[in-house]
Amino acid sequence: MICPAKSRNQMNHFFIKARKEIDRAKRILLVTHLNPDGDAVASVCAMIDYLESKKKKYLAFCHTPLAEIFKSIPHAGKIKNSEEINFENNGLLDGFDLILVFDCAEKGRTTIARLIGSRPLSQKVIEFDHHPGVENYAEIELRDPLASSTTEIVYNFFKANGEEISPKAATCILTGIITDTGAFLYPSASLKTIKISSEMLLSGACHAKIVDKFLRNKSLSALRSWGNILDNMLINRKYNIAVAVLTYEEFTEKNISEEEYEGLSGFIGNLSGVRAVLFLRQTEPEIIRGSLRASSPGKDVFPLARLLGGGGHKNAAGFSLKGRLLASSDGWKIT
Repeated sequence: MICPAKSRNQMNHFFIKARKEIDRAKRILLVTHLNPDGDAVASVCAMIDYLESKKKKYLAFCHTPLAEIFKSIPHAGKIKNSEEINFENNGLLDGFDLILVFDCAEKGRTTIARLIGSRPLSQKVIEFDHHPGVENYAEIELRDPLASSTTEIVYNFFKANGEEISPKAATCILTGIITDTGAFLYPSASLKTIKISSEMLLSGACHAKIVDKFLRNKSLSALRSWGNILDNMLINRKYNIAVAVLTYEEFTEKNISEEEYEGLSGFIGNLSGVRAVLFLRQTEPEIIRGSLRASSPGKDVFPLARLLGGGGHKNAAGFSLKGRLLASSDGWKIT
């Protein structure tokens, strides 16, 4: 097991090892987690651009179809989903000698964990991720929890190997950074993140187009729904956590796409005077998703998300639960 070291030189050593594995591979599988966010999709797409420049054979896979908003990312249309390919029915990951996993701290998030766990020794796995390590499942783990996004890890891979970044790859990298940092508002946006973003602009990415597409994309109906959610937000005084809720009934009644609620958890994370904020939303009959954001310096929301079966970072984390949201006399309950 090769785990990432802390120094830049040692990290570069692992990036070079990863490139050598890619060079040797005849056919490569790229995988990210179900219901992927902008960073996950953009990371895969940046690597697709690289593999195509090297004329490598590959297949990109995500269990769930991409949200409509992410289909504008270069190469996103090349990512297949489980409606097109069913790995479980095929048995093993035959035909691939290398698997690249993006934005998945745990292999279970790929939905093909059993196949990855039972792969032959000749089939290597390389993980690109910026979440805190909770599971080591790859031969090469390119993981840095201090990075703003997984696309920042992919950028570091390119730079360590002296690779030129094309305008399409630059667009992917900047998209991942902007969507995962709330356009540089979150604490994860470091000085290095800003420098990388500037370089991506010089390489052909367009900041204005990315911001317009992914941040200024809310309809009037969606903003009114945001207002209703904020108006009904409650504060749990015992734990000093603000809780906002989108019920399944409101979601279906408003007839607003799920992606128009992207960014709401980050927005309510600006609330002062509380330790953290929690946005619970139910956009499927029996699935509740929760997004946690720390609102006070030094507060860590990752342990709570982890306890509920999720993951993420110190300042931002999430989880999914089975059940329904119901209002009660003393707050919201999950049944």
